[in-house]
Amino acid sequence: MPKAVIYVRVSTEEQTQNYSLESQEKECRAYAQRHNYEIDKVFREEGASGKTIAGRPVLKELLAYSSNKKNNLSFILVYKYDRWARNTSEGLGLITLVAKYGVDVQSITEPTGNNAMGKAMTGLMLVVAQLENDVKSERTKSGMLAAIEAGRWPWGAPIGYKHTVVDGKKKLVFLEEYREILTTLFDNASKNISTKIELVNQINKMGFAKLWGKPATEKTIDKIIKKKFYYGILEAKTWKQESQGIHEAIIDEETWIRANMALYKKAKNYVRSRNSNEFPLKGFVRCGSCLNPLRGSFNRGNGGLYANYHCTHKGCDKPIRIRKERLETQFLETIKMFQLSKNQQEKMNKILTKHWEDEINEHEKKEAEIRQQIDELGNRRMAIVESNHKNIIDDNEASEMLERLNIEKMGYYLDLSENEIDKSSAQAVANFTTSFLSSVGMLWQKLDVNEKIKLQYAIFPKGVVFKDGDFGTNEISPSFRLIQQFAEEKTPLVTPSIQNTNQILSNLVLIYRKFQFNQPQFSTFPS
Repeated sequence: MPKAVIYVRVSTEEQTQNYSLESQEKECRAYAQRHNYEIDKVFREEGASGKTIAGRPVLKELLAYSSNKKNNLSFILVYKYDRWARNTSEGLGLITLVAKYGVDVQSITEPTGNNAMGKAMTGLMLVVAQLENDVKSERTKSGMLAAIEAGRWPWGAPIGYKHTVVDGKKKLVFLEEYREILTTLFDNASKNISTKIELVNQINKMGFAKLWGKPATEKTIDKIIKKKFYYGILEAKTWKQESQGIHEAIIDEETWIRANMALYKKAKNYVRSRNSNEFPLKGFVRCGSCLNPLRGSFNRGNGGLYANYHCTHKGCDKPIRIRKERLETQFLETIKMFQLSKNQQEKMNKILTKHWEDEINEHEKKEAEIRQQIDELGNRRMAIVESNHKNIIDDNEASEMLERLNIEKMGYYLDLSENEIDKSSAQAVANFTTSFLSSVGMLWQKLDVNEKIKLQYAIFPKGVVFKDGDFGTNEISPSFRLIQQFAEEKTPLVTPSIQNTNQILSNLVLIYRKFQFNQPQFSTFPS
């Protein structure tokens, strides 16, 4: 039975995000059992930030343990490759190092062959050609997903649109000559007065074939009517991704739903799809009477569809039913408590800028210490070589000593890579913070539904309760509670404690990383 060890690591910050050592170890043990590995030892890097020389002592122990052939080790199991090293080149260097002793590093959540990184990690640069192909494929997918998130359509232009270049930038524009044909098509379909073949005949008579180059068919109708693109939504079904497009929509969402309900008789499916994408407070807001999460649905009335949040718990004494617009408007008013005045923003900016400067100085100091240790290793190496030349130590002993130095040196280089700090992002984060804290409500409104939910839980980690027409008092995350106190001037802005500043900065940096590439409305973002 092959022998394996487990390496788990978590920072203090990550422990608060359910990324615990216990859960990592549990998954690694399950993986070992499935693959018939014998677990020899578990190396636990507890509460390590990875930013100091002593930040990864257990990893260094693991490298030394792996290099000892007496341990007869075959595998090192990690939950993810980022537990092993945050820097790809350093990670590959460490993998190459332990591979000399017949030890293979395996990520249990990134199996070999599924993606370029898995192949690069396990192939140890011997599958460069395959790696290049995989990286190209992944970049293509990542590029498409990034385009969708930014509201750009990455595929061929849908019927009625054309890819063009405006002011040196690619843009998808609507061709006006299609407007009457396509809007009439959706309008007639939504009225449930025409069959599919009748719709085909109608648009062909309006000159569709002349514009498109060939007559419309029933498949053409399907291609147009089923595409959410026409009411402004980009949908990538393969990746289960949706985003608001920046192109011109030619119909509204209700017309699209009516047309699909009429033609395909699957009203339930379309309403469910719309529910999942149009009710960001669903599950997040709880009924004040029974504390069960509210659901979202559309109801017919007065010739239209109306969106509501409501309690569906059968045992509820006073089940809530409230219009979507009203509940979301009240939520927007609630999160305005985190908006700072211009004067408060300036003071907060100074605090965070000072904090970043201190952080950078600390990192530079640590970098100097690490490089000094690396220089000392070089001196020790020269001493070993000299002793070998003088026959004070034999070749085998010298070789073993030099190998141990290599392991130690690799550990210090790992420390260097993990001690890096992006100095250029310091001001960007401070600028973002100023923008964010002056317009929390605006940001929430412009985010897509998934990002809305992330922001909601960043502020209210346990959700919120709605009772008697009000959100009342709900648990706020520590960082946002401090921001609220600053906004209400209950906490001094000029000299907050280091701990308070660290809490605020930590949370704001996380928000910055989540939203920095998605929100073009913030002019201070780095390009």
